Amino acid sequence: MVKWFKSECSNRNIKIVFVKNPVNCGLGISLAEGLRACSYEYIGRFDSDDLNNPERMEVMLNYMNEDKNQDIAVVGSQIAEFSDSPQRLIGRRKVPISFNEVAQKVFLRNPLNHMD
Repeated sequence: MVKWFKSECSNRNIKIVFVKNPVNCGLGISLAEGLRACSYEYIGRFDSDDLNNPERMEVMLNYMNEDKNQDIAVVGSQIAEFSDSPQRLIGRRKVPISFNEVAQKVFLRNPLNHMD
């Protein structure tokens, strides 16, 4: 699968850096290693089981590139959860979206969605 993915990315002129740990280090350490291997201004991270709207990254990049948002460092989105089919939603995970809402909640829980 990795060999096929590398080939597809190369054919589409998409630069992907693969980082393989010598042993299973867990998610946190693996994410940190991946970040160290990045050299771009923006980093997009998605879990292997995520389904994303086709415009998701474009919307986020456009938002971050607007002159008024030059101080924005992190963006995220809401989550719609499903079990066996994306058409059968079982819940939504909404996070605060304004600076003031994030500032009020940041010490109570992570204001960004991340599922394990």
